[in-house]
Amino acid sequence: MNHKIRNIWRVCSLSCLAATALALPADRELPITGQSDKKTFETATGLVTLTGNVFIRQGHLEIYAQQTSLETNQETKQLQQLIATGSPARFIDLPNEDGNSVEVSGNSIEFYPAKNLIITIGNAQISQNGNTVNGERIEYNTVTGLMNIQSQRALTGNPEDEQAELVIIPGAID
Repeated sequence: MNHKIRNIWRVCSLSCLAATALALPADRELPITGQSDKKTFETATGLVTLTGNVFIRQGHLEIYAQQTSLETNQETKQLQQLIATGSPARFIDLPNEDGNSVEVSGNSIEFYPAKNLIITIGNAQISQNGNTVNGERIEYNTVTGLMNIQSQRALTGNPEDEQAELVIIPGAID
């Protein structure tokens, strides 16, 4: 990779994941490392795609996926969206120093930082400290903590499909 493309990749990577809403504030300033079998970068659109055994780390944040695409705004160089897919794709982060890690997993995880929104689709799960929510689709506002959990039954209307599930451990809520 030539020097210009490498610098563009670094700037894009830093601006993409630095805005991660779940991360500790100090983590947002740390370097980002990313590994994958293949990477592509479209300079005209700001789209970065990592494919095959993707692992991204910034401080406590870890992303595991088979494919991850990061789209940045060409003018502001800020992340517009991050989409990770896998079986499952996983985001693991530490939202505060005194708390426990939060894990978001699903077949597809979409992150929209300007909206403080993570959408997990297909075998969706969010867990922290033994507490879990499972559904087919979960929308999670990272600022307010509001979760909209939809079951396969709710999405299809088929009463034979699975319902969403919630497990709360008394005394284990952060």
